[in-house]
Amino acid sequence: MNEALKTSSAISKKAWYALRALFELACRENTGPVKVQDISQKQNIPVRFLENILCELRQAGLVFSMQGKNGGYVLARPSEQIRIAEILHLCNGLPAFPPPMAEDCTVSGDRAFAQLWRQVETEVNKIYDSTTLAGLIEREHQEQNVLNYVI
Repeated sequence: MNEALKTSSAISKKAWYALRALFELACRENTGPVKVQDISQKQNIPVRFLENILCELRQAGLVFSMQGKNGGYVLARPSEQIRIAEILHLCNGLPAFPPPMAEDCTVSGDRAFAQLWRQVETEVNKIYDSTTLAGLIEREHQEQNVLNYVI
């Protein structure tokens, strides 16, 4: 299992796999259909889960499937138009932060912590909503370029 997935309890495995599958399709956006086996191998996603996720993504209008020898999956829209928030909503909703405090706020600090969690959730949701698949690819390329110059 991926280390990032182990440490993050906020995003479900299904959402993580959907993000990875769409990222892979976005990386190959102008190369034609990508086979399930290729996505699975490149992103380390079990084929069985990937097929189910791609079916849901197709029904949601995020990907197209093409049959035949040269078939596979492609993004239904440009990667610049697919936001991370949309993918997370589709899979299970946005990750939850600590639950709201009880209405009576009986413990000292309840109100302050409730306000903190609402603020954190708002800011994180803004990031999800403003980040696209294309933006993630750009970040990946920037990180690769930084790593290539380290001596």
